[in-house]
Order: sequence, then C-alpha cells, then structure tokens
Amino acid sequence: MKMSRPGIVDFIKVGDEETGYLSMAQEGNPLPFTPSRTYWVYGNKPGQVKGNHAAKQNKQVVVVLQGMVEAELTNLEGQKSVYTLYNPAQGLYIPVMHWRKIKIVEPSIIMVLCSQQYSGQDEISDFEEFKRLSI
Repeated sequence: MKMSRPGIVDFIKVGDEETGYLSMAQEGNPLPFTPSRTYWVYGNKPGQVKGNHAAKQNKQVVVVLQGMVEAELTNLEGQKSVYTLYNPAQGLYIPVMHWRKIKIVEPSIIMVLCSQQYSGQDEISDFEEFKRLSI
C-alpha cells in the first residue's frame, strides 16, 4: 500500500464482543512502510500536547491503544486536517513533512510505528522553520 497523504488506515481485526479482538499490521496490509522503530507514550493527562514537530524522512502511523487524542496535521502549504483517534483497530498515517500536534483528550496509551530509526537530524522542531520550508 502506497500513501502520499495523511489518512486513517484500518488494521486487520478479528474477534467479537464476547471473546475480544486482535488487530495486526504488517508491511503492505495496511502499512505503507516496514516499521524500523516502534515506541509508545503513556501516563499523559488531558490537555497535554505531544508532537510539535515534523519529520523530513520518517513516516509514522499513530495508533491509540486506549483513550482518545486529537491529531492536528499541517502540510507545507499550510493546509490543516484534524483526526480524532480512539479506535485501536485504526491508525493515522503521517507522511513526511507534516507538522503534528497531538492533544490528549483522555488519558491514553499511544503506539507509534516509524519507517526509520530515530535521528534528531530528521526532526524539525521549530514551526517557523517548518513554515519557511514551504517558500
């Protein structure tokens, strides 16, 4: 699966309300990349904002395993899109060069699948610098 724009990806989901569910992701179904790194964020409080950066090369899929967040993405043209994430059978694909702000709505466990290993060189953490790149 190849994606160039942000969007919701639906994971494989098996099970039912009585027995519970299992969801999975693997390259191409529905992930548009092979994960090189996975991390998770937890112990956060409503109102906190995570992210506040963009990546030059690293693509991500954000999955809220428990709780709820609002993800606001801004592309280089200044177009914004907002996604409410709460379903662990779905993830938000974030392509390169999209500024992300993730607001915690309720205490959440967030897992992030990344296309690359962490590199501080890949991260743009100043929004004004990010906006200048669109010129």
